[in-house]
Amino acid sequence: MISEDTKILADGTVSGTLHEVTGFTKFSTSEADGHFFPFTLTGVAGSKMELKKDGAEDKVKDRAYDKDIVLKVEQSQKWEVKVDGESKITLDFSKANFE
Repeated sequence: MISEDTKILADGTVSGTLHEVTGFTKFSTSEADGHFFPFTLTGVAGSKMELKKDGAEDKVKDRAYDKDIVLKVEQSQKWEVKVDGESKITLDFSKANFE
């Protein structure tokens, strides 16, 4: 999915390479192809979380907290992760290499 040197910088910018993946069916068969970004939240766990793509409301209401996350992403996107209503991180993929 990602190169070994892929990392999240202090400001939320993602650097490194995201490889194109086919046949990843964690979400659905219609979303099985593309670029995916796996990461783990650190810090205190919560009970509920919200994932906002480019500021849009989360499609899943009252999502259970899970520290291990995989996002299907595009280079122009920003994703915000909120835990119990508090913003934890905003990821910016504009500087990542998509191949």
